[in-house]
Parts: sequence; C-alpha cells; structure tokens
Amino acid sequence: MTPDPRPDLLTGMSDEAFVQLCYRRLLGREADEGGLGANVAALRNGLSRFDVVVGLVTSPEFYTVLTKSTFGDFKLPRLQEIRPESFEVLTTSSGDKTNTFRVRDASDYDWLERMILEHGYYEKPGVWSLAVDQDKRIIAEIIGHFGVRRCLELGCATGPVLKLLLEAGIKPEGVEISHMALALAYPEIKKRIHFGDLLNLDLKDEYDMIIGMDVFEHLNPNKISQYVNRCFKLLRQGGYVFTNIPAFGNDRIFGEVFPLYLEAWRTESSQKSLFSLLNVDDAGWPINGHLIWATSRWWQGIFEDAGFSRETGIEQALHQVYDPFFLASAPARKSFFVFSKDATSADTDQIALSIGRNGSSCL
Repeated sequence: MTPDPRPDLLTGMSDEAFVQLCYRRLLGREADEGGLGANVAALRNGLSRFDVVVGLVTSPEFYTVLTKSTFGDFKLPRLQEIRPESFEVLTTSSGDKTNTFRVRDASDYDWLERMILEHGYYEKPGVWSLAVDQDKRIIAEIIGHFGVRRCLELGCATGPVLKLLLEAGIKPEGVEISHMALALAYPEIKKRIHFGDLLNLDLKDEYDMIIGMDVFEHLNPNKISQYVNRCFKLLRQGGYVFTNIPAFGNDRIFGEVFPLYLEAWRTESSQKSLFSLLNVDDAGWPINGHLIWATSRWWQGIFEDAGFSRETGIEQALHQVYDPFFLASAPARKSFFVFSKDATSADTDQIALSIGRNGSSCL
C-alpha cells in the first residue's frame, strides 16, 4: 500500500485552529468566543485534543445536531386549527398575553394525549435533554445518597442518568416511549431500557427507587392514579420515589417555584383540583407536553392516595445541599418530592443525616 503523501494537518495545526475545526465539523458552526477560549486554555493546561472532541460530541448541542441530521426537520400540526373552540388568549397576573387550552371534561385530556402520540410529539428534536451534563450528574448523585442497589427511571430519554448510575455501581433500568431517544441511547444503557407504556410493561416488583424527572406531568390525568399505583407496586417495602414536578403555588418545603399566574388557577388551587386551563404554545401544544397543571398539594395527595408518604426531612436535607446549584442553574429543579413506601423513620433519618454529612462532590 502506498503511504498517503499528505502531511498530518492536525499535528501542525494550532490549538485555536483545531478547536475551530472541531466546532465546524461537529456542531456545524464557528466556535463562539467563550467556547474557543475555554477549550484553548484547557489544551494549554494539558487537556488532550481527543478529550476536546469527546467533550463536544457528548454535549447537549451535539445531540441536537445529531437528531436533526438523523430525523430531519420535524413539523407538528397546529392544534388550534383542528379544534379552535378549545383555545383562547388570556392575560396573566403580570399583564402578558398567553395561549391556553380549556379542558371542559375528561375527554379533552384523552384528545390531547391522542394528538401527542399520533403526531409523534416526543420524537421532536429538543423535547428531551439527551446528554450527560451537570444537571444529570447532580440527579445521579442525589440518587446515590439513598444507597439504592436497583432503580427504575421513568422517561429516561437516552439514558444519561442511567449511565452515571451504572458507573457508580447501581443497577439501573429505564422506561421510554420515544423511538428517537431509544435510537440515540448510550450503548451500555440501551439494553436496560424498556420501550413502551409503564402500565403495559412486564417489570419485576423489586426496585429500591423509582426516578421521575419531569415525567408525571406528561401523563394523562385520567390515568395518573394508575401510574402512581403501579409505581407503588413496583417498589420494594421501604423503597422511594424521587421526582421533579412543576407544582404550582406555595409549598411548605420548597416554597413557590411556579406562581399561579392565571386567575382561574388561583380559584382552582383553593379547591385542590386540577387546573382546567393548560398553557399552550403558538400552535396549541401544551407547553413541554405537560397535560397536568396542578398545585403541590394536589400532587402530594395523588401520591398519598396510592399509599406513599412524603419524606420532608430528606427533602429539606437535599435542599440544604443542592439549592445553591438549583437557584443558579436550574430553578425548576427545586420543585421536587421524595415519597416512600412505608420507610421507617430510622431509615429516613439516617438518609437525611448522610446527605448533610456527605454533601456534594459535584458542586
């Protein structure tokens, strides 16, 4: 075989030129000033060029580029044109205009769920956060505080949290309904993901923890009790649910993360009922695919009706450690709950003490 006469261009390339080349080839754009400066500085401090490439291909931006190149442009129909009588523009408490969908009876939730599934809403690039980032590392570390051996993540996407848990020695599994997420799942995680609806999957009742990060609010309110009851059954005695939910109004532990910015919500919150107005985007799709808009008290009641207990001591310990990160980088993460299946006070006290004592290695 004749040797390639061309010189090794990468060997003689400056750090700045190398980083620019990586951005163009991997992200399809010129390097921004911050990204260029940070990567060049890292290279001069000993980071290898291979590590720069790895950093870019595991970034959330690269996954967005990858999904668009794999699945192409994705356009959803305008729901307002299909059922215009269900939509109206209202004024928020701050004086802004916002689009809403009015639920008049339970069948409206079924219709929205059907539209989401039939039109592949969750195959749309950008719906899921697909890469390992600081947020995922924090979530995996929180799960580690519970000392679990086997856990199940609902709506696991490509499996970034599962990947981190596996590396930490935990046996993770996931549940996912998106073909796109499963296709792009981390190789070491893909076989651990159960594809389909939680209510229809054949799973063993032996998990130490169930994780639901921004998942339960996507479920059809007509079936939410079935999902929460299934979670209760899948957990072993003393097991936990850790879940982040956009719960509106003031909560006695995490305060007010999501304000009641529509007048109808304030009225319905006093009645401990679901909100009949759903905030939607310009095309009529519920914001982020959320079908359940409700208060913290409503959500707590749903889990307690299934037999769960809210473990506020553990929640408070987690807030003490992680709120600085949440407030600075992910305010919505403050709206989380810890529920247990008959955990003893000795166990929950021990977990809370451990969280306070060990703190975080990620922050």
